[in-house]
Amino acid sequence: ANVMARGPVQMLLSPETFLMGKLKRMPDPDLLKGWPTNRTTVFFIRHGQSKWNQVFNQGRGFNRWAGIPWRLSRALVEETARILTPSSVFLDSPLSETGILQALAIRQDLEASESAEPGFGQNEGADAKKRRELWAMLRGAGGGDVTVACSNLMRAAETALIALPDT
Repeated sequence: ANVMARGPVQMLLSPETFLMGKLKRMPDPDLLKGWPTNRTTVFFIRHGQSKWNQVFNQGRGFNRWAGIPWRLSRALVEETARILTPSSVFLDSPLSETGILQALAIRQDLEASESAEPGFGQNEGADAKKRRELWAMLRGAGGGDVTVACSNLMRAAETALIALPDT
């Protein structure tokens, strides 16, 4: 119960930079010079819009705040309907319809970049080249191991499964 009370207070009242004050000094990257290292490429893909985001973060300015009561009411009705299931709008929020479309857009973009012909010279944009390289890496091109890791939260797992189904 104490954690449930402290969590929201911590989330609302602490600045994101509170940890920086606890560091006595910044880490020195020169300490690693001369050590054998392997190159690892890490890509981050943020999860699509969740039902939580749909309730509390949709819209801008006045419309965002004015719409919360209506969206919250709908979410509470949906939450009540899910009472006997492990799915929850508030605790482990799944992707919204928009979030599913966002994950599909990632997949379609990567698939389109895979089948696109490479550009010649400076005609190809850097973004298109990077997307093609990303898709090739996710397919295991180059002989390296590919690991897809995601949070155990439903929205992250759903995004990974939709956007990267064959990796």
